[in-house]
Amino acid sequence: MKTNLIFLLLLISPTVFGQLKNVSFQFAGNYPIIGTETNSSIPVVPDPATGYTTTTLSYKVEESFAGRPGFDLNVNADVHQFNKFFIRTGLGISFIRFKRTITVTSAFQSIPTGFFLLPGIPSQYGNLIGGNYLTRDEQGNIVRLPDAPLLFPQPDPKIGETTTLYLSLPVVIGRNFVKDRLQVKTGIVPAILMHATEIKLPAYSFTQPTTSNYQKDSSGDGFNSLLLNLTFETSFKITKRWGTQLGALYSFSSIYDDGKSVGEKVNYAVVNAGICYHLN
Repeated sequence: MKTNLIFLLLLISPTVFGQLKNVSFQFAGNYPIIGTETNSSIPVVPDPATGYTTTTLSYKVEESFAGRPGFDLNVNADVHQFNKFFIRTGLGISFIRFKRTITVTSAFQSIPTGFFLLPGIPSQYGNLIGGNYLTRDEQGNIVRLPDAPLLFPQPDPKIGETTTLYLSLPVVIGRNFVKDRLQVKTGIVPAILMHATEIKLPAYSFTQPTTSNYQKDSSGDGFNSLLLNLTFETSFKITKRWGTQLGALYSFSSIYDDGKSVGEKVNYAVVNAGICYHLN
């Protein structure tokens, strides 16, 4: 599906850019703001003495995100002008970075799920591992019970670091002000996921314990391949060729596929600022 959409964009591009007006190039730094998601459940906990289910334990899973600086690179042009208004489209790439942290909060303690998994907590959220004989203190250090082997490495601070690369085809409507030096624009931005990486804990096997601290997953599994975004931008020409631009983007689509995040939807809100160069 992703390949077909890219081919369609490339097929449309020559037609769209056949009547170019006000061609410009933009380079901007971006920063994502992603809200915290929570989900509560009651997993089944087996009795360690008998192996049978005798008790339940309430818990809450919290998924939080920390933004990282990224960048946008776009080429745009007007395809229609009327009075002070214009319709603009183009092609662009967006490199967005953030860190994803999932924490399980129980009645007894709060522990990052990349460090330890309480029995019964589902693993579809990502960095979940553990064993019923290991726990950690409030600082995240492993606490071993007497004679229990240390099978898991200390957590690496890189765990949860994520990068995404999108190809976008914005379609916006705008208006000129101040002798055509100031422009205000809004519209929609379909975006196709080209590449994604996430630093995760390494795969663990009781028969082959791991000694590595993390692994880089570049498969893109779990990420939504097509996003629909709303954008708002403003730009100002300082000279005939050079100008500045500010913008914000909000994604109606979830970053992750269904069931791959704690909340029902995890959405981008991205702010950006940069420079633009006008060819004509």
